[in-house]
Amino acid sequence: GLNALGLLGAAGAVDARPILSNGDFYVRLPLCLLTLFYPTRKALLLAHVMNLAAFCAWTPFVWDHQYWGAATEATFVLLSMRSESDFVGAARAQTASLYLVAAFWKLTTSFLDYRTSCATVLVAEALVTLPKLLQAVASSAAETIFIAAPALTLVMEFAVGPLLVMSPRLGVLLGLSFHLVVATLPLNYACGFSVNCIVRYGLFMPHHVAAALREAVSLGTWTAVHAAAVGVAVIGCRHLHGGIDTHFVACVWLAVVYVRSMLMTLGRERQGGGDAGSVWQQAWDMIDSAWVFCSRHIIVVSKDAMLSQDQRRRLKEIEAEEKAALQQVKAGFSARRVAMGASAPTWLVAAVTGLTLLWGVAPAVLGLQNMSALTMYGNVKHWGGSNHLLVPTGLLHRADGAAGGLGSRLSLALGNDTLVRVESTDSRLLASLSPADSTDQLPPRARRLMRAAGASGRYFGAYYSRMYHGEGRGVWPIGGNNESPAPYALTAYELSRLLAMAREHGEPFSVRLTLLPFRASAPSSPAQWRDFDGRQVIFSEEPGANRRSCATVDGSPCNAAEQTLADAPAPPRWLRRLLMQYPVPLLPDSEGEIHCSA
Repeated sequence: GLNALGLLGAAGAVDARPILSNGDFYVRLPLCLLTLFYPTRKALLLAHVMNLAAFCAWTPFVWDHQYWGAATEATFVLLSMRSESDFVGAARAQTASLYLVAAFWKLTTSFLDYRTSCATVLVAEALVTLPKLLQAVASSAAETIFIAAPALTLVMEFAVGPLLVMSPRLGVLLGLSFHLVVATLPLNYACGFSVNCIVRYGLFMPHHVAAALREAVSLGTWTAVHAAAVGVAVIGCRHLHGGIDTHFVACVWLAVVYVRSMLMTLGRERQGGGDAGSVWQQAWDMIDSAWVFCSRHIIVVSKDAMLSQDQRRRLKEIEAEEKAALQQVKAGFSARRVAMGASAPTWLVAAVTGLTLLWGVAPAVLGLQNMSALTMYGNVKHWGGSNHLLVPTGLLHRADGAAGGLGSRLSLALGNDTLVRVESTDSRLLASLSPADSTDQLPPRARRLMRAAGASGRYFGAYYSRMYHGEGRGVWPIGGNNESPAPYALTAYELSRLLAMAREHGEPFSVRLTLLPFRASAPSSPAQWRDFDGRQVIFSEEPGANRRSCATVDGSPCNAAEQTLADAPAPPRWLRRLLMQYPVPLLPDSEGEIHCSA
């Protein structure tokens, strides 16, 4: 019944973790209800500790946004004996840092190339949700839009974090715009991520959000506004996603809460801290302030001629505010952070920021995380060299296993660093896990728009498929694909992990593959992996009968290296709980770049 009402995500936010286990029903759900109605410090602490324990138990089958959530919860638990303002200040810095890390990992050659970029896929999905008239206009400029999409996405993601700290209203507006667009996407409907981020915006203006929430239950005008917003969200969700989903409704309702909070802050600022004024006056103040901001920061030609006398006066006030803020930043505090309701010691903010940035960057650089790292939609090349403009990736693959030390011991755990090209498989499970070709699930119009603009129009859901299977929901639905099956490259480590999963699945399977003369530890390109002409071998297994064989396609026995790969045991359990590697689809037009896989 709850599922039918959309309370458990019936419409299918693709990155939602459904309520699945007894632990969810009998531990986490009661704690959620307890902290909703009796939010005492001890109850909140217990709930967050249990969430962190569940997160550790679920690993590696956790979404990247759950890592965001776990980071904030860990900060809450560690600072539970300190003041509330210490947690709020630290959590603000952490939230801003996480946005910066997500943007940082999009500085790759493959993301910046619109032909392979995930930005192109997401924008194409967004275009087909527009009204038909706007779709026609967008289609005429589709190539220009797609070419600009990677750069615009980067600018927006890099801007959200700093704006949340320096100018919370603008940061919240930009973040809401981004996440509400994500909530409309037909396939990459990652509304679990959107809700996870949007709820944290309350940290940046807590008093005003609290006032807006109290107003929402006061049975006044704004109660009706909130109710209407929920109704519109339900209708919109049914139209866009074919059902009701709590994630979508929550995103829209929270957007109304934050807009109301911003109207309150604007009204009080304009009236010296008194009444917020009428709703219409607040809305006008918001529009007027946005115009002044654009004139100040975006329009650089003849700006004085474009402003009224009153706006010139306010422009000077804003400039004076900025100077004062800079002076306070130099003294160790952000004026905006103090003004919006909480501050924390500089050393604490610096420590949390540094640890968050280190945690967000180091695992992917070392090669200890691919999926579940903060590299979402970044087209990152995690092994076989790096395509990032600033940092290497997969450094542990390069460690000498015979040299001793922690790095080399981890390198030994990764096994030999041979690269393999998988040509085909008759296993539905393996095909769904790698490369998880999900192109047919994109809206047909989105595919046509991308291909007409010169983009590949292909999309691979490797992360989604692994999560789907890992949560016990079966095999990711990839059937009906009209595309030619794509061969893909992966490391010997990931091949042994996938073969172990296929054996556990219990069905007979065969895999046709080619050992490549390239290493995960040395730079090489997807084009080289695709074009190498080597001998192909077939691994066949019947797990139930405990039979397996390895032979070339012409029936010759495998050589020692091939047999070793076929007989490789599953990687250590601790490493499998941490590391799931991305396969790299090898398409005819790849030109050395990584195609969008998420």
